[in-house]
Amino acid sequence: GAQDRAAIAAIAAAKKAQKRQVVWASLGVFALLWIVGGALWWKFFAAPGPTDFRTMREVPAGEFLYQAGEKLTLPAFWIAEHEITIGQYAKFLDALAADPTLAARVAHPEQPKGKSHQPDRWDTLAEAARTAKPFLGAKVTLNHPIILVDWFDAWAYAKWKGQRLPTEQEWEKAARGTDGRRFPWGNDDSPAALRRANTALDFSDNPQAEATQDGWNRWAPVDAHPGDVSPFGAHDMAGNVSEWTATVVNKDQAVIRGGNFGSRKPGTAMPDVETTKRVTENLRLFRSDRLGFRTVSDTAPAP
Repeated sequence: GAQDRAAIAAIAAAKKAQKRQVVWASLGVFALLWIVGGALWWKFFAAPGPTDFRTMREVPAGEFLYQAGEKLTLPAFWIAEHEITIGQYAKFLDALAADPTLAARVAHPEQPKGKSHQPDRWDTLAEAARTAKPFLGAKVTLNHPIILVDWFDAWAYAKWKGQRLPTEQEWEKAARGTDGRRFPWGNDDSPAALRRANTALDFSDNPQAEATQDGWNRWAPVDAHPGDVSPFGAHDMAGNVSEWTATVVNKDQAVIRGGNFGSRKPGTAMPDVETTKRVTENLRLFRSDRLGFRTVSDTAPAP
């Protein structure tokens, strides 16, 4: 009768509603899996877009302790918060390609004639950075520090930006502050403290080896180690890559400052990344996958 038909209709409606709930639940699960999968893919496989690290940090005028305790006084200057990245340097190369007159205008007066500012293996490095593929066996992105550039390359880039390379005295003051600290974070050299920076704690001849200490066995993005920061706010002054300075000694040898992801104290496995570390034997045409640079300015950056 009517009651039976109503009961049957109610059952059918309930089944239909239940089916809709199953469909929507399935779609929700699918969407969640898609979101999670996409996030994981982005984290581990996708190449992040370039970040334009423009921030400059002021290093006020005044006295500081240099090397073994010598007191020096410097005027104020502003130093790049981060090492120059692959993405930033790529823009410099694009500008050189777009303007045939630019190379001569930014070249150092002593630069060898006909020298290119393209880093060694640039095509391979740039492609790896744009696609998050390995370079020399290790992952790089556009936000990793530029490497395989010589002193003249760094000098020309800085001039193109309207800036310059830091002297080694400026570099050291920016790295250690005014109180003579051994590391940007202080004097603690324990493994726990050294994990603040990208150091040789993780370095391996096998670039695909698991990095269990600071997370990177070779280069890292310039903003990957916020604990490696100086009193003035400059990052990666202990580790990641060593850096060219403006200081030239012995006619054609430029001073390199700072440790890098592979520098170790001789005969030990301990990182060699103290703020007083300096290397003086390399010619200005030297290039290395452990060497980059940052810039400074004598005037405050525009807002």
